[in-house]
Amino acid sequence: MNIIGLDTTTHSFCLGLIQGEKIHSRIIVDNKGFHSEEFLHYLEKILKEHNLTEMEIDGYAISIGPGSLTGIRVGLAFLKGIGFVTGKPVVPVETLFAVAYEFRDSKEYICPVLTTKKKKVFCALYRFSSVTAGFSLRESPRYERIKNDGEETVIEQSCIRIEKLLDYLPENDILFLGSGALQYRDEIITRCGERAHFEMKMIHHPDPTVVALIGLIKISEGDFPSIEELEPIYL
Repeated sequence: MNIIGLDTTTHSFCLGLIQGEKIHSRIIVDNKGFHSEEFLHYLEKILKEHNLTEMEIDGYAISIGPGSLTGIRVGLAFLKGIGFVTGKPVVPVETLFAVAYEFRDSKEYICPVLTTKKKKVFCALYRFSSVTAGFSLRESPRYERIKNDGEETVIEQSCIRIEKLLDYLPENDILFLGSGALQYRDEIITRCGERAHFEMKMIHHPDPTVVALIGLIKISEGDFPSIEELEPIYL
């Protein structure tokens, strides 16, 4: 299946295409925000590069928040329009779940922490010790199959102060990742000590190809809402 992944939750524009088990394109334009004209431009560019038509795209996946209210609302409305016109499914993907899912082969709990403008953080906590059958994107341009069967959301997506998040965390090894994790690294180490591990790559948004992968899995399982039921997540 050909799946387009889109992230409009930050000031970056993120678009990706996966085809079956291959990553074909990943476009990230920093500090641009979301504009429908740019989406059409880059979508047409990707389709042309891979000799595809719009009707050969089997579905779309979009991160639906938390994040920029305007970006989420406009991006989702735009893809809903495409879904209505083409009849293709549009799959909602929680933004922090998509950030964490890229690192799902980690043995630790995974805590994505993204900064906001309110002196709070967007955060959640996941455990992927038994992950839905899928693929790993970290080492190879091809997906590497892994055999597991489920995941656990320990803390739902939230917008809270870092101190409150640290109060809620279990006494387990935790992999912290994202812009907020690096900004509050000292506070996290003070509270968690050696249980805290960090992904040092700066992460401001999910990888659009990971968003597409989650969409692929959900479409394959028939696990997605109707276009009329799609709603953004505002925190």
